[in-house]
Formats: sequence, structure tokens, C-alpha cells
Amino acid sequence: MDKIIEKKKGWRSAFTKKAMPYWLGAIVVVFVLYLVFRDNSKTLRVDKDTITVSQVTDGQFNDYIRVSGHNPDQPARRRYRPEDHRRGRLHRQGRGTDSCAVQ
Repeated sequence: MDKIIEKKKGWRSAFTKKAMPYWLGAIVVVFVLYLVFRDNSKTLRVDKDTITVSQVTDGQFNDYIRVSGHNPDQPARRRYRPEDHRRGRLHRQGRGTDSCAVQ
């Protein structure tokens, strides 16, 4: 004979395999609502004495600022590239090995 399966009641009926996609959808909806309605205002508090305010002037805009601390009075260091080694430039300067081909 067949057994009668009782239907789950209360909290047990909420966490069945059939209900899991609905719970997952609800969690996704709550997360999206949180992202939409959260407070995105950022506040940066700055001491009044540390900022400089001046008149706007027209002039050349330099978007490149040297930060490396290079002294323009000194000659720049030479950077050796792999093609220098292959062409024998380092060998001719006395810095290469004997296996370098001089061209």
C-alpha cells in the first residue's frame, strides 16, 4: 500500500527545494534595492588653512609633472635596451661579453 506523505507546515514549507529559487530571487532584489537606495554622499573634511584659493588665469596647461626628482643640470642616465646588446653597441663600449657580434 501507498504511504500518505504529509505536507510540510510552518517554517519547513518555506525552505523546500521548490522554494529556494524564490528565496534567491528575493535576496537579489533586496541587494539591488540596497545598491540603488544607499547613501552615496561622500564628505571630505579639509582644514580651511591647508587649502589655497586664487584667481583663475589663462595659461599653458602642463598635465605632465616630473616626480622622479631628476636634476636637469645633470646628464640623464642611459638606459640599455636589448637591441643595444644584440647590435653590439655594448660590446664596442667595452661593456658586453665576447659572445656579442660586432656589426
